[in-house]
Amino acid sequence: MPPRHEYASEQLMAPRNPTPQHSAPRSDGSAALSDVALPRSRRTLETPHFHITTLQTSQGVFDVIVSTKGSHAKPITLTFEDVSRNDARAITSTLSNRDGAPVSPRDPVPAVTYMNRAIIYAELHNITLRTLSGGAGFDALSTFFDEEIKGISSQELKKIIALEGLGCGIYHLSFPSQTLMTSTLLRMQEHFESPRYRGKYFSHAEFRSWYRTIRDHKEFSYYSDWAGFNIPGSVLRPFIDGRFGELTSAETAVIELFRGMKGKFYIIGTIETDNIATLRHEIAHALYHTNPTYRQEVNDILSSVDCAPIHKILKGLGYHQAHWLDETHAYLGDPLSELESHGVNTVPFTKTHYQLLNVYKRHAVRLHHLKES
Repeated sequence: MPPRHEYASEQLMAPRNPTPQHSAPRSDGSAALSDVALPRSRRTLETPHFHITTLQTSQGVFDVIVSTKGSHAKPITLTFEDVSRNDARAITSTLSNRDGAPVSPRDPVPAVTYMNRAIIYAELHNITLRTLSGGAGFDALSTFFDEEIKGISSQELKKIIALEGLGCGIYHLSFPSQTLMTSTLLRMQEHFESPRYRGKYFSHAEFRSWYRTIRDHKEFSYYSDWAGFNIPGSVLRPFIDGRFGELTSAETAVIELFRGMKGKFYIIGTIETDNIATLRHEIAHALYHTNPTYRQEVNDILSSVDCAPIHKILKGLGYHQAHWLDETHAYLGDPLSELESHGVNTVPFTKTHYQLLNVYKRHAVRLHHLKES
């Protein structure tokens, strides 16, 4: 399960920076936005998903105020403060989908996809983000999504979550958005590999509270943090048996997609607009768990190098120790620049990287539609 922002792949394994909260003072010591009586200029824009107001607060400096429009959830309002003219234009372009970034037509709550991208843009450019209502940025966004998705039945969600059998007992779930994927598979994935909840039964509220404590910004950013998922089919059993209590409509949709499936199988999940690298990463996990020959070849390769520097990174990212070897092999198959962004000296792993890719290619060629991966 690689950590990745859907819209900011360069942040693949980079730690998040704390997001300034509403109570923090403005950088210039002036009053809060709500106290500004006479902004120099005001421009408004209505899109299908947002009401956007841009205020010029001083020469060349702007605030962008964004309010969501929802069918079921209460609107949330976020403010991107003290931004340049170019940043104001970029945020507006992202929110109005004029930047050309792909969004699936099947995305059930596109407003969250757009807003998530804008928040990540703000983080990457050190832009102050404040909330006028609804709590912290990522918290407000996840709450908005959860309320919106309640209006969509499990039968409807079954139609927009694509299921494909790749062969060798591996099944691929393709989701139209990162938020739908992460919210749907959260409890299944964390029951499988969380350092806190592995093998346990827990609610979304319990996990949300714990997850805030392990993030520097103290927000529930899970829906924006992860780009791919992999779980053995056996993980579905406690959900079917009722040990997780009431299921969400999306969790129910996944259970229904696999109801009646016989034998051992493995599930991977990715975003349909993501690149092939994420799919390769998740397939590598699936092969490691379903193919004993592949797993032995991988373990033999890893036994020849010191994996401690990567294990340290995996511990910090929140992986259970039981999965470090599997995760090490998957990450070493990714571009090494991703490990370098975490300060890992990848020179000792260059040969290992190519050895693992060769093993992957030999075994993945047996899977459907994956001869080019």
